[in-house]
Amino acid sequence: MDQLFEYAKSLGGNPEILEWINTAVRKAIKSRKTSESEIEHVIDWLYSESAPRRLRKLSVLDAKRLTREWMEKNKSKGKNIKDDSSDIEEFMKFDDESKIVKLLSENAFKREGYLMSHCLGGYSVRNGYDIYSLRDKNNLPHATFEISKKDQDILQIKGKGNGPIHPKYIHRVLAFLKKLGMDIRPSEMKNLDYYHVPEVHLHFIKDKFKNEKLIEVNGELYVV
Repeated sequence: MDQLFEYAKSLGGNPEILEWINTAVRKAIKSRKTSESEIEHVIDWLYSESAPRRLRKLSVLDAKRLTREWMEKNKSKGKNIKDDSSDIEEFMKFDDESKIVKLLSENAFKREGYLMSHCLGGYSVRNGYDIYSLRDKNNLPHATFEISKKDQDILQIKGKGNGPIHPKYIHRVLAFLKKLGMDIRPSEMKNLDYYHVPEVHLHFIKDKFKNEKLIEVNGELYVV
């Protein structure tokens, strides 16, 4: 629950939303009718223009349904938005033509938020923070980064729908973090929703998970 409150506060700290999380969401999680990852999507929707202003009568079940509808509409909106050299600036490029770009305009922010199904950056330029995006060769986003301009600290890293970074792209994400000067340790991997696999559990993990969910970093194995 603490993580949900911190996430909601990072998007603006609307008292009505915080109260709804503290009452309706807390009850739903306790009765196992939802999960924290599902509620992160809902929080994104609650801070959008599509959400109701009064939440007292809003059930968690209805909120999840309305959030799914909002995300599908956003994906359609995002497909119709194009960004060019005035909207994004290339930061680093990879051999497969994927790249990390810095978002420069509100147009780029909206496209990122719509296609990624999250509202990191609030769909507008934020003072004090830089927003970067991992794009494939077709300029489609797969990870979004919020970085403090002052000290280059990473505030948030989000995959699609606030989920983990897909294993296909995780090494590009790690290359970006290293370029920013970060040492990649198990604690940083955990923040990316990748969990260290001790050698004693290696055979069990390999039997349980498909290979695409396992990655190796600095000689250590992690599972998403």
